Amino acid sequence: MYALGTRKDVHEKIQQELDEHLSKNEQEYQYEDLVNLPYLNCFIKESLRYYPIVYAVPSRMNVQDENILGHHVPKGTTIIINTIGLHFSPDLWDEPNEFRPERFLEEKTIKTASWLPFGMGSHLCLGKNFSLFEQAVFLAMLLKDYDVEVNETLRYAKTIFLTPEKYTLCLKPRNNTK
Repeated sequence: MYALGTRKDVHEKIQQELDEHLSKNEQEYQYEDLVNLPYLNCFIKESLRYYPIVYAVPSRMNVQDENILGHHVPKGTTIIINTIGLHFSPDLWDEPNEFRPERFLEEKTIKTASWLPFGMGSHLCLGKNFSLFEQAVFLAMLLKDYDVEVNETLRYAKTIFLTPEKYTLCLKPRNNTK
């Protein structure tokens, strides 16, 4: 929500896409409606990259000696993947400090294991697809009728999760809403 309220250009592109592809009078959307909204879905993925929920993927312990990028990692070592480091690495992302949903339009350009808001492999969150779909439903229903505004800087609470401190979010009815 913060990304919508502070990036008017992104907000407007999503609303334009909704206006072009969804009926104003629809109260319910089908799966097919929402997967055909590429910019909205890219926005969700970029939001999860830019504002990850956790700092790191839960730790794992390797079961044998490994050589990772030229470093010896002995059996029994606890390994923690730094999500923030991955999501903002200039080796993995063009302009990582810029919020650009368009980067996800060509998913084949996203390097493997560089986007981990849901983990990966055998530890992939079972709720990944449900979460992405629910976010699309929520945002589509909200943004078809409302504009989102935020006039504050985001600050995070000091917890293991990246939880924002309180901020004021303003929803205003869209001018073109019937």
